[in-house]
Amino acid sequence: MGHPDHRRAIRRQCNLPFEIHTGTSSFPIKGETSDVSLYGCYVQLLYTLPKDIIVELVLWLDDSPLRTPARIVTTDPSVGNGIEFLDMAPEDRTRLTAFLEKLNSPEAGSGPIFR
Repeated sequence: MGHPDHRRAIRRQCNLPFEIHTGTSSFPIKGETSDVSLYGCYVQLLYTLPKDIIVELVLWLDDSPLRTPARIVTTDPSVGNGIEFLDMAPEDRTRLTAFLEKLNSPEAGSGPIFR
């Protein structure tokens, strides 16, 4: 018997470029997501960030930045971090929704769904 799914939305596998600004470094941390939902994402990082810190996350959707405050919710050393979006602007939530729906379209040849 499995654990109940605690996620609020379906995650879509996609490799979006991202930047994380921690406020303690002069340079952003850059990489790619492995999956994204309306409420968070998982980023692939060799040097992970500690759980519960607040960062500014920039996701690049179709060459346009989407900025949101975010919280590190999981840390998998040498693998990556789970990130929860915080107080995303309504227009950015709309852009992200449209992007994820486009990934879900049959012509997108989208990857697997993660719950």
